[in-house]
Order: sequence, then C-alpha cells, then structure tokens
Amino acid sequence: MNGKKAFKNVSLETRLNIFRFMAYILNEYKFPILIQTFDPDNVEDLALFFLIRVKWYIQSDRISSNSLARVFIDEGFKKSGYEIEIPNWRSIFRDGKMTFTSSKEVMLLQLADFAAFCLNRTQLIINREELSDLDITFLEICSDFPENYKNIQKGYLNL
Repeated sequence: MNGKKAFKNVSLETRLNIFRFMAYILNEYKFPILIQTFDPDNVEDLALFFLIRVKWYIQSDRISSNSLARVFIDEGFKKSGYEIEIPNWRSIFRDGKMTFTSSKEVMLLQLADFAAFCLNRTQLIINREELSDLDITFLEICSDFPENYKNIQKGYLNL
C-alpha cells in the first residue's frame, strides 16, 4: 500500500488497482476467512486450538465427504516445506497434513495476507477522527468482501 520494496516505483493508482483485483477475487470466489492472531508467547498453544476451529468449520461447511482441504501455513514459525501430519484428520485435511510454505509458492497465501492486511488496516482507519480520501478509497475496496470473514463481529460504516 505504501509503495515500498517491490512496489517502490509503482504508482498509487496501480497499487490500488491491485488491491481492487485482490478484493474482486475474494468477493467473486467467496473464500471463507477465519481470523486468529497470535503473539510469540502463545503461538504454539493457540495454533493447535485454531487448527481445531478450522477443522470444525470445514466439517460443518464442506459440500461432501469427498472434498478434502489443503492446509497451507505461511512460513515463519517453521521453514517452507516443513509438514505436520495428524493421521486422525485425514478425513478433513488431505493426507492429514498441514504444510508450511511461502506465499511465493502458494499464491492463495497472498490472498490470506491481503485479507489480514485489509482487516487490520480497516480497524486502524475506523478509529481515526478524520478520514483521508485514500482512507475512504481503501475502505470502499475492502467493502467488497466483508461476508467472507466468518468468525468476527461485523459492523458497517457509512462513508
């Protein structure tokens, strides 16, 4: 959003269009987004709990017992390629595995990163006393997919 690193020489309008495209994908395909934040002190304990919540969501929402989820976890806590296998969960997760990977390797992680960024940035913006034109544009872009977030309370802001 701020035009740093790989986007250093990319115009704001082009960056906003990338955001619009990502929002379009989330809105069009209705990918469910489950939210959980972790801090370094509780990441291991809460990660398993969150994984159980994901399992419950998949079990309750999947179309058929033949549809298995692939679970990709953004690298960082473990290196890309590291897998965790829970054999008892093979009926939910393909091969009972969760794979740590890079968003460069699994592009859907970029959508997850985008959704998390939008949620975080939206929460920061709505607490401001005055909104800039860019704030309003950003909120409009993110307003395309609020129903994708499944486990948070939603509110609406009149722009």
